[in-house]
Amino acid sequence: MKWMPIDTAPKDGASILVAVYEEDGSYWGQDIVAWNDTIFWDSAGYDWQPNMITHWMPLPPPPTDEQEWD
Repeated sequence: MKWMPIDTAPKDGASILVAVYEEDGSYWGQDIVAWNDTIFWDSAGYDWQPNMITHWMPLPPPPTDEQEWD
């Protein structure tokens, strides 16, 4: 998987991994969020402003059996 421009991200509320930047342009980190047409939100209820997120990628598939959890 590779990072893609945020304008190509799904806007249907599906969870995605995003790169988040502070308002001063410094890298903050990553978060798993869902996005509709106007706002990103994470499972903790934090709303990211769209100008803080520049790239996204889909989440990887979950493990398929118990051995992969080790």
